[in-house]
Amino acid sequence: MEELRKVYGDAFLKYVLDLEDLSVTKDALNDGQRHAVDRLVQASQHGTADDEHTFRLNLQLSFGNYDGTIGTTWCSALRQISGGDRPQVNTADTLLGQLLELGIEIWPVFLLPEPEDWPLTIGGITPNTFSHPLTTLLRQAILDDAALQKLFPEVPEQISDDRATLGIHSAITVSNGHSGSRQLATLPDTLLTAARYRQILHGSEDIDSYLGEIEQVLDESRRLACGEEVQVPRLVGLNGLRLPSGDEFVTPFGTIRQARDSDRILLTTPGIRGFHSQSMLETTHPLKILDIRKFEDEAPATAVRRLERFQSVFDGYQKRTEVNLMMARLALLLASDGNTFIAPAPAAWATLDPLSPSPLQHWMLQQAEPSGTSILDPEAIQRTTTWASRIRPEEVERIEIGVKRLLSAASIRGDLVDGFIDAVVCWENMLGSSSESTFRTCGAMACLLEPDDYKARIDLTKKLESLYGLRSKVIHGARDLNFREAKKHRDDAIRYGLEAMRRLLELPSILKEKESSVRGKMVLLSSGFVSLEPS
Repeated sequence: MEELRKVYGDAFLKYVLDLEDLSVTKDALNDGQRHAVDRLVQASQHGTADDEHTFRLNLQLSFGNYDGTIGTTWCSALRQISGGDRPQVNTADTLLGQLLELGIEIWPVFLLPEPEDWPLTIGGITPNTFSHPLTTLLRQAILDDAALQKLFPEVPEQISDDRATLGIHSAITVSNGHSGSRQLATLPDTLLTAARYRQILHGSEDIDSYLGEIEQVLDESRRLACGEEVQVPRLVGLNGLRLPSGDEFVTPFGTIRQARDSDRILLTTPGIRGFHSQSMLETTHPLKILDIRKFEDEAPATAVRRLERFQSVFDGYQKRTEVNLMMARLALLLASDGNTFIAPAPAAWATLDPLSPSPLQHWMLQQAEPSGTSILDPEAIQRTTTWASRIRPEEVERIEIGVKRLLSAASIRGDLVDGFIDAVVCWENMLGSSSESTFRTCGAMACLLEPDDYKARIDLTKKLESLYGLRSKVIHGARDLNFREAKKHRDDAIRYGLEAMRRLLELPSILKEKESSVRGKMVLLSSGFVSLEPS
């Protein structure tokens, strides 16, 4: 059994043999399991000309392709021979039922291990689905489906045979800025693969959860085809943040959790197989199909002009997409205690579009982590969830530039001088004015931070004015900062900005004002004694 475990992996063997304990001897197996083991042993023998890649592909084809002589795939047959149950599909939805049945047939293929030097991704199941008669039924069911048929606007009235479906495809433009073709022939395995990626995201490995993901993916795909906006899963890798083993916590902006090994399949950096962020934010991404048209070759200039029509829509969706990430990072930064800033940097993103065969990924390859790595203890998690429940996107939007600059200063800017400059820009965005900027910005911040003590307020104003003036000298080339100076001034500027932001976020009567100069004037006139009214 040990040799089989090396070839097939534990997950595959446990499923097809219906066996939880793989350490048992062959004598302890039932007759069906022994027969299944014999076939597995036979298939595990390398051909003389097989390299590892060819060998793995042959295994996938041997066990995942439909065999007409047995009426199923061999991986499903081995499970039945071993005494394992087959999940029952009970639905009046023809398309869903056929998709679930095909998912049951090919599910074990996902459990086969990939060669060590292959990219961390899900192996393609197209050879398995194309060989299965259910795929032919599924293609016709898609064309008969009131929703999914909208994905293919020009379909012949008569489809003579399955080969005719190979030429049915369309061009689709989506709100995330991507435009490309969708083929009817590959849509079944696209949906099944998308469901497997969802399962990996949610940390599940059983067939029942996979079937649940298939149902969710199909529902989202139908809604997208009908022109609805759908919130699809998005995973963001965070560097500079660690949680205790197995910990996770929920915020209104997503779940923050410790990274899992399987996340590397969703967030693999090209050429860096070992890349893995320390923590993850599971959140959502608004997605909508903007245009469906007949697929045809077009000149690049024509394609550019077509996409330019949607540029403002792309921009609006891009801004909305970033809100949850910004708010989650802000809640963490607001939860900072003492001299340590909880300032994780986004390192990689994966969006799980149900109509895409793989996650849409992008990366930030260089990470400076200027504030180091924070380890969240239970108290820090509690502070984060408290702040996350208090801050609201519509209020934060009024100081969005300041929030982004403060996050940048604390988590992204590798150059500490740049971080110092960013942090002071945050002050200006919260309370600054175009006239008498030094006095009005620094005075308003001092009033916010020291409302009860006149002398402390005067002393703080002087400190803030000194930092503000130093920032101006640095910008205009009148002063250079060495590393130690830049680090100290950056930290001080972030700390004062963070304290002022905490206070401002508790003052909806001030924060409701759109202009920073109006907010600053209100704080100055009140000398910091502003009502802490509920928002």
